[in-house]
Amino acid sequence: MIRGRAPSGATLKITKSFTLWTSPVGGRARPVPTRLSSTMVVPRGGRFAWDVNPSVRPKSPFTADGVRPVTGLVRERWTLTCTPRHGRGGTTVRVLVDRGREAAVDLRRCR
Repeated sequence: MIRGRAPSGATLKITKSFTLWTSPVGGRARPVPTRLSSTMVVPRGGRFAWDVNPSVRPKSPFTADGVRPVTGLVRERWTLTCTPRHGRGGTTVRVLVDRGREAAVDLRRCR
C-alpha cells in the first residue's frame, strides 16, 4: 500500500523494469525484459491510498550464464511519477513497498 498526498487531479504512474530469464534447457537462457506499469488519478482532496504489488519478487533460478541456486527475494523499488493535471512539470520518487507493508509519500510539490 502506498499512501500519500498529491494535487487533486494529478496522474500518478508507478513502474519498475527488470529482466527475467528463460530456462537454458536445449540452448542458452534468453532474456525476457519485463516492465510493470500502472496509473491512477489523485482524488479530490489530494489524499490517496494505492494497493500495489510488492516490490519484491523471487530470484530467478536462471541467468544469462545458466542455472544458479535460488536464494531469497530481489528487493526492487518502484518508480512513482506524479504529473499535474495541466501536464507540465511533476515529481518522481523511488518507493520500496514490501508485502504487507505501507509506504508514505508526499507529492504535494508536484505542480
